[in-house]
Amino acid sequence: MTSPYRVDSTRFPIVDITTVGDINLDQLQEHFREYRAILDKNQPFAIVYDATKIGSVDALVRKAYAQFMLENEADFRRLCVGCGFVITSALVRGALTAVLWVTGAMPMPHKVFASREDAEGYARTQLAKV
Repeated sequence: MTSPYRVDSTRFPIVDITTVGDINLDQLQEHFREYRAILDKNQPFAIVYDATKIGSVDALVRKAYAQFMLENEADFRRLCVGCGFVITSALVRGALTAVLWVTGAMPMPHKVFASREDAEGYARTQLAKV
């Protein structure tokens, strides 16, 4: 089964993550291993997270993702200088912005953008502060 996650760290310290299609728990574990490998570099980085083609994300997946972020919160806070989400739908952008603001679910600075270019600009700006 092909993972819906594509993690590309060839432009490190910018890490490109793209999610395509629906997500299930089995696929999520591999994604967590990829995240952990990036954190284990012990170097500052920024994420450009392209969610323009994401499918459904069920409650169990959302819960597991939140748990992973919580378990690795100290490393994300220390190393990830920012995450720029790319979401083309204004409705989904607004909803994600609200959920992240209300829940405080992200352990790193983050913003939601309509374009990849804007998210990359944010990532570069955050990295320049280090």
